[in-house]
Amino acid sequence: MLTGFLNFLPPSSTAKVEFIWIPEIKEYQIQRLSDGAAASTINKEKTALSRIFEVLTELKLADINPARLVKNLSEKSGERQVYLSYEDFQSILELLPAWFQPIALTAFFTECGEGRSLG
Repeated sequence: MLTGFLNFLPPSSTAKVEFIWIPEIKEYQIQRLSDGAAASTINKEKTALSRIFEVLTELKLADINPARLVKNLSEKSGERQVYLSYEDFQSILELLPAWFQPIALTAFFTECGEGRSLG
């Protein structure tokens, strides 16, 4: 991860942390994605950079934390979708209280998530 932080700075021996701003962080995210890094890994690296800026701000060595101004990359593509067979669902349904079974049945057949079923 440390070598990743070097990509934020311009290639110069006199590079300072002030050279890291929103465009450099976004550029870094794009470059890391094209290198094949997972969005979750890049988000962790940005979080680590943000922590560094928090310390620098506390020490009055930086005025602002630019990493906080850049949104995290979406990690949705890394999530796994799980599908239940009807047989598995029936075995789960039998274990539920009678009052909750109609809600579970509705959610299963309409593919509704928890928020929509109970909201």
